[in-house]
Amino acid sequence: MRKNEKGFTLIELLVVVAIIGILATLGIVSLNSARAKARDAKRLSDAKQFATALQLSDIEIPSQAVTGCTPKGLTTTCTSPFGDLDWTKFLDPSAVATACTEATAGNCGYSISAKDGVSAPKTDDFAVCFHTESASAIGPIGTYAIIPGGNIIATCPF
Repeated sequence: MRKNEKGFTLIELLVVVAIIGILATLGIVSLNSARAKARDAKRLSDAKQFATALQLSDIEIPSQAVTGCTPKGLTTTCTSPFGDLDWTKFLDPSAVATACTEATAGNCGYSISAKDGVSAPKTDDFAVCFHTESASAIGPIGTYAIIPGGNIIATCPF
């Protein structure tokens, strides 16, 4: 004679837990990819804001030097020619304190220089470099620069 038992067997419960674990792992993996793309979107947005601010300054006084910057240095040390832009707020989302250069192979902080990579930047002669973590509309993973005109080039010129 068989009892009328209610509930689940141990095997059934283990199968459900395993399925939930697999789904959670897939969710976390896709979330990490989305986070990398979000950081890249912020980097591109920041670079475009740099370029726009410098070009607007160039309209008022052409070829004005961007003060406080060292060639190939971090953008956080710079000050706008007219004091109207707080450069310290433009930080790479990875919070890396190493400046981007042509040789950068990983995350780096935004860097700025003249396009030649030797001179200090001016409002009409600059390259702001940043590094992407994932492939995007601008190209594969790598270091890029934005130059006057808002053009993005596939390498940091310094």
